[in-house]
Amino acid sequence: MTYTPKPVMQPGETLCRVSEIADPGSKEFRFATPRGPRFLFLVKKDGRIFAYQNWCPHVGGTLDWKPDTFLNHDKSAILCALHGAEFTIEDGVCFLGPCEGRKLRPVPIRIEDDRIVLATKVEEPAGPFTL
Repeated sequence: MTYTPKPVMQPGETLCRVSEIADPGSKEFRFATPRGPRFLFLVKKDGRIFAYQNWCPHVGGTLDWKPDTFLNHDKSAILCALHGAEFTIEDGVCFLGPCEGRKLRPVPIRIEDDRIVLATKVEEPAGPFTL
């Protein structure tokens, strides 16, 4: 099996269609930043779409444990596979784990018809990260 990297999305480009994400469900993408490509993920819950950078505010690594998998077992929260922290889907606030009270960095998107569009340039994750 050959690994094919995801394309790097630019502001104004369509990430995917709303209908391509399960409800609840999640999907990952790459996007351009001044320092090179980074990862973001979308979460769909109750017909609404939320977008965050795939970067843990606690340890600085990615949250997913396998491609496009960002939700806990009952799909009620975003789960960090690195240390088990859980974040609310609607605002990205950690409510369980060592980074309680910290937030995931949102990514600006807009919905046009059934398309999810990367809205503007996205800032780099803040650092350094502490345990």
